[in-house]
Amino acid sequence: SGNGNWSISDGIITGEVTTEVSSGCGCSDDYSAQTSTLTFKNNTSFDGVLTCFVSQINGNGTVSVLGSVEEKISAGGTFPIEITSSNSTEDTTAITISNIKFSLAKNVSVTFLVPENGSYLVDGEEINTEKVIDKEAGASFALSATPESGYRFVGWKDVTNNTYLSLDAVTTRMITDNITVVAEFASTTLPVFETGGQPFIDLNEAVAFAQAYNHNKITLVANGTLPEGNYSIPNGIVLLIPYNEECTLVTDTPNILYNSYTTPTAYKTLTMAAGALITVENGGAISLGGQLSTKGQMGGYNGTPTGPDGRINMLSGSSIVLNSGANLYAWGYIYGEGTVEAREGSTVHEAFQIKDWRGGSATQDVYDYAFIFSQYYIQNIEVPLSLYAGATERLFSAINASSTPFSIGAKFIGNDGMFKISSGYIVKDYIDSTDRLNITVNGNVSISSLTVTGLPVVETASTADFTLPLNGNITVNILSGRVTIDQDVSMLPGFELDVNEDAEVIVSPGKKVFIYDKDDWGNFTGKAKLYVIGYSVANGRTAKRNENSLKDVKIDVNGKLTVYGQLFTSQGGANITSSDSTGLIEFYNSTSTTNVILYEMANNSTKTEVTFTAAKLHNGQNTSQYAGTDEEYTETKGAVSGDSFGYVAEPDKWIKNPIKVTYNSNMGSASEETVDKYYEKGNVKIAQNTFTKEV
Repeated sequence: SGNGNWSISDGIITGEVTTEVSSGCGCSDDYSAQTSTLTFKNNTSFDGVLTCFVSQINGNGTVSVLGSVEEKISAGGTFPIEITSSNSTEDTTAITISNIKFSLAKNVSVTFLVPENGSYLVDGEEINTEKVIDKEAGASFALSATPESGYRFVGWKDVTNNTYLSLDAVTTRMITDNITVVAEFASTTLPVFETGGQPFIDLNEAVAFAQAYNHNKITLVANGTLPEGNYSIPNGIVLLIPYNEECTLVTDTPNILYNSYTTPTAYKTLTMAAGALITVENGGAISLGGQLSTKGQMGGYNGTPTGPDGRINMLSGSSIVLNSGANLYAWGYIYGEGTVEAREGSTVHEAFQIKDWRGGSATQDVYDYAFIFSQYYIQNIEVPLSLYAGATERLFSAINASSTPFSIGAKFIGNDGMFKISSGYIVKDYIDSTDRLNITVNGNVSISSLTVTGLPVVETASTADFTLPLNGNITVNILSGRVTIDQDVSMLPGFELDVNEDAEVIVSPGKKVFIYDKDDWGNFTGKAKLYVIGYSVANGRTAKRNENSLKDVKIDVNGKLTVYGQLFTSQGGANITSSDSTGLIEFYNSTSTTNVILYEMANNSTKTEVTFTAAKLHNGQNTSQYAGTDEEYTETKGAVSGDSFGYVAEPDKWIKNPIKVTYNSNMGSASEETVDKYYEKGNVKIAQNTFTKEV
């Protein structure tokens, strides 16, 4: 009954009910919870027992009963199972009912076996030897199990049918068939998984059972370490690390909590041993359950995980591989020393923590001239995450306006994301000790617009219409290949860009790069210069960065920076340098001879001008000989198309249109490799070398 949908396939009943959404006043919608009920009826003239297992597979609503069900239904009697959708967000709550069995009450003879690694009582009597107990129809057995030290209770095993009566150590069960029962225990070092109401110590066995009986979810119900070995999550199955007792499955849209935040804590944790490999196949998924907060503004917790969550602790040498069509939902945390690999066609979902959300009114004001936020963090995955060309990382956040929570989304990495990978791969790694996000590029990547959907008032905002802020805790390290900047960007204090000798950065025609000196950065993140997360699973709380720790943007060019657009630094000059004295910056457009203005909102209310000039290049990388002098910087102002600036080791500075000298061994040999070096015009001193060649 009610407004839901129910269906049955292969003995499994699926039910779902969807929230009714209607347009409300202002900028919010009205959500009306809907309810649907499935009723079991005993149509016989005898009393009987219904057993089944109820799983919530989607949504943030409620279910009248979850887990193992054992219900006595009198002749002609009924038993309802009710599902109700959320009343605070657009939602479809769905459940499955499996292992359905109805038995007529009858006299039974049950054999209880002697356990290993623990003890148990039946009706208060300890089972020390094999014992047969006879009971009349409808009578129950009171069962109580106690594990030995170093072991945990797994379940009451029906040895006859190779299933489990219950996963509760203390329970009262009506047994309707003549079976053999024993309390099963396992080492506390091993995890326990559940699917279809049955517990498993071995993940591969749980997968095989789920496939055989069409179950779509395997849940970690007891913490432990997954042993060395290969494990596969196939099509149609989700491995869930839950965040609550109901084992709610969270996929694309985690639950959001309005005006509430508590420090994240682990509800369940799966530890992966060295050599443990989980491969998620096409149509399979791993879900780390969790909820996101929408509490506060400007330093608040919008999009931040809150309260209990699911976690994976990856020991050194462990790995997770996502094949094409696989999904990883990281609403909880992945941490440790292992690695995650997202191959072409796979998708990673992660929390988008926005620390300078201004609220509705101020956001609407700043939207006239600047992007709506600049302090954002993507760090639920604290191990190296390799994303290959064709892989996608989607972000989900939650904000508030007009006393209403909003779910918003964005794409960080992917074909239409902020980072587009055309070839090769990116390694994204949050470093908890320094509170920085390292993005290492091996291949060809472009930095493009970030589009955010689901916003109040403006609905969709794209940095294509503004300047994309690159947050100050990000380091982009280009090991090899090429990074193309295809949108106007501002590099905020603390941002770092490392261009290695085999790498190149290209500023596309018509695009502008604004590079901040810390002294020119004001209270542009609301009412402060900086808002930080300050929380890491790996070490509890990070050593928070603060305003005093802000540094000039650093661009370390040891390869090549090619500018077809415009390159600016704020008046302080920032820090464009070359640590290996091998950098070259080439201009294919005349540089600006006048100042350029970038607009920011200060103190959450005031439109503020920030002055930028044609880029100044920082000299004296290896010494401080130029500090405070007119030669501290080399100006690019007035350079014309075709001009270049190379870093010359002696005199340790940027030189306009330097001479490049190539040392060639001419098929000889030497203790050093052939190298290219830049020299100042009129000051070329050919270095002594160790080349030798036999004639």
